[in-house]
Amino acid sequence: MKFAHSYVSTLENEGFPSQWVRSAISYRQLKKCIKRVQSELLSLGLSPDVLNRFWLTEDGSLADGEGDGRLARVGFAYSLRECKSSSSLRPVLTFAMGPDDKPPRELLSYPAIAQTDSSSIRSSSTSSSTSSSGGNNPCIGESESSCTTKTDADGPYQSIEIPLSSDSEFFRLLKAGLSNLEDLQAHEKKDLDSQVALLRESIVEVTSPTTTTKKADQAAIYAWREVFRIYMEMQVFFSTGEADSGERSSEVARQRLEAFQTQLVKHQHAKKLGRNGRRALEMFMHINLTVLQNLKFQEINGIALSKILKKFDKQTALHARSAFTRTGPFSASSLSRSVCQAISEQILVVVPQLDDYLCPVCFTISFKPVRLRCSHVFCIRCLVVMQRQQQDHCPMCRAEVVMEATSKNLDQKLLTFLQSSFPKETKAKQRENERAAMVDVYGEPTDVCNMM
Repeated sequence: MKFAHSYVSTLENEGFPSQWVRSAISYRQLKKCIKRVQSELLSLGLSPDVLNRFWLTEDGSLADGEGDGRLARVGFAYSLRECKSSSSLRPVLTFAMGPDDKPPRELLSYPAIAQTDSSSIRSSSTSSSTSSSGGNNPCIGESESSCTTKTDADGPYQSIEIPLSSDSEFFRLLKAGLSNLEDLQAHEKKDLDSQVALLRESIVEVTSPTTTTKKADQAAIYAWREVFRIYMEMQVFFSTGEADSGERSSEVARQRLEAFQTQLVKHQHAKKLGRNGRRALEMFMHINLTVLQNLKFQEINGIALSKILKKFDKQTALHARSAFTRTGPFSASSLSRSVCQAISEQILVVVPQLDDYLCPVCFTISFKPVRLRCSHVFCIRCLVVMQRQQQDHCPMCRAEVVMEATSKNLDQKLLTFLQSSFPKETKAKQRENERAAMVDVYGEPTDVCNMM
């Protein structure tokens, strides 16, 4: 199946909103524009073979590799200039040659080049340069070829602009399509940001420590913590792993999101959230599904953009792909990146994760946290052990601050926060500390009973 058919089929059958479909790149219209550009070039005697043979690359050499190894002084170039008066692009096809050069004999038979011998260029450069800069609309192409004199490191050269009209229509349609996609992303981002804010309020309401006086509420906090832990481990839209770091494709993201849903059902976390919590979880899943759908929509448009530029270059030999990319790269994951950042900063932090409050020595919760002068935090048990062993250097930064710590270094605010947010873990750590203190006084317990 050709891409044009699969592109339209994807837009119609993937359940995208009608507003999204209307904002998609008009692939078929752009294909028709390419045919008109091709016909216009052929009418000027500029076939793809001719353009490719005498095309100047960015380093100044001919694209086909012909020549004596020196930089070419005669050849074609294509650029896209942004109009100051609007956001449109003005494509410009130019033929460059030295002021004393003549076009290659292979080009003398082509109408667009035959009139540009060196004598006519020198006689018309001044007047043409003046006329080419005038006019009320700088985005309207000249009806006739214009010539300007420029200077580079190798000396002056003539740049003859070859006027085209159909390529302007192609890039006008393409630029309009991309503008529609940008507007759509801005609208969807605003809508998703408001949903993220509402979700945050809902989760805060059901997990706030001031309302967790009932056992069911405590269960909801631990259920939400487990939900967010699984979600962060899944890394649905982005990966921090060494092997596959970076943005995920829509297909991989779909698989990861389905795996996340499977884990929730398997461990029955939704049943532990309560009625309001389940509503919040549904909203959370809806946001992720919307981001996934938008990622897929932007991906298919990115593929359409790449293919239409490739087809344009193949059929016209104008090498416009690199020039268009420089005017502003298209990113399919910009919305998913911004929304995922909002989820991380506004939602995932509502329910604190235990990993963020572990003692760096024993890797258990930093219960009765002691904050040293260097600002690093350790549980009181590890600090006592370090002081008994006369270890004055902080294990994190090696500052000499351990031996000076006293009861004043106990972080009371953090202690209260840990007791309210991690009641099970703090109670278990308290029992562990009490047992360790008993061992310090009486030694390790033995299973043998000695009769005196």
